Amino acid sequence: YGQNLTSTTNNGDSAIFDFSGKSIVYAASLVPNGGTVEVVLDGRSQGTFSLAYPYKQIPQHIIFEKHDLAPGKHRLKIVKKSGGSVNVDVLGHVEERAVKVFILAGQSNAVGYNDYRQYQGGKSAFPKALANQPDVLFWSAKDKAWTTLRMGASDGFTHHAFGPEIGFAHDIARCLPNEQIAIVKFAVGGSGIARSRDYSDYIPQLKGFDDKGGNWHPPVKGQTAGAHYQQLTNLVNNALAALTHDGREYEVSACLWMQGEHEAGISLQMANDYTMLLKDLMTSIRLGLESPKLPFIIGEVNSHTWAYGDSVHKAQANVCSEDENAVLVKTTDLSRKGSGGASHFDADGMLILGSRFAKAAVSLVE
Repeated sequence: YGQNLTSTTNNGDSAIFDFSGKSIVYAASLVPNGGTVEVVLDGRSQGTFSLAYPYKQIPQHIIFEKHDLAPGKHRLKIVKKSGGSVNVDVLGHVEERAVKVFILAGQSNAVGYNDYRQYQGGKSAFPKALANQPDVLFWSAKDKAWTTLRMGASDGFTHHAFGPEIGFAHDIARCLPNEQIAIVKFAVGGSGIARSRDYSDYIPQLKGFDDKGGNWHPPVKGQTAGAHYQQLTNLVNNALAALTHDGREYEVSACLWMQGEHEAGISLQMANDYTMLLKDLMTSIRLGLESPKLPFIIGEVNSHTWAYGDSVHKAQANVCSEDENAVLVKTTDLSRKGSGGASHFDADGMLILGSRFAKAAVSLVE
């Protein structure tokens, strides 16, 4: 094949082929004096095969093939066992596509404060295709390992709650059917990008507010990153390292950011600073991932009665209009009638939010 055929007559000689992919094919030329080979895949014998054909030479005859292998690195070894000449004519494999990794972060509407049992007002069962998505990878912070996305294991506020990841994963997988989708999620309710110590004009109910370092503030202007920013960075790095360890290529495809209610609700100065805060966050995450054009999908602060919601709405819109790799996702029309209260999307609203995130991501990723 391609004027490249390797043969031997010595028992014990071997050929080794390391590859990454889900399929492997070994073909050889059958000859009248052909011997036998043992095929070993990932250390396990797949059997002994004869390369003899009594009447004539038959080139490129498939000796062994295996499909639906687990993702990652594999090794095929072909060992000469007995008889006459054996050869390797063709070794082919299907290259594994890079895993598309999506980061989901923010505050409570990224966590998910709802109940899937209230889907469509509790009148319909939650769709199984959404509740269990075995083809989508999800990084388990608890287990420090990749698992598959399913209800109860997507880091919602409770086992009955879910965030945008459920609707997003379902739709993005349908839009990109040939891609392996993976999600890394880290979100904290009530959290902000702003550092509490930088502000004092809090609403009366939160006079003297102290976040104790629990914020998303990036490491800019010589400042130490907030605890949540550091946790997100560590989580993403661990997830990506695990893919590398498994021999899987990856690309960080987009960051989904659902946050801003914190700044919109407690301080006018925070709200007025949100343009700067969001830009600094996006720049820092891009720098950390060495991806200066990393797409950001920004979820709009919802229409709850936030004291300074208009200021944050304007800031989000300004950031996205000035950044060609950012898209603002509308949320003000989404339902918030569930058990999570008036500030949180219910099951129906959350599914639509996830779908909108997916639609926006496809527009930037494809």
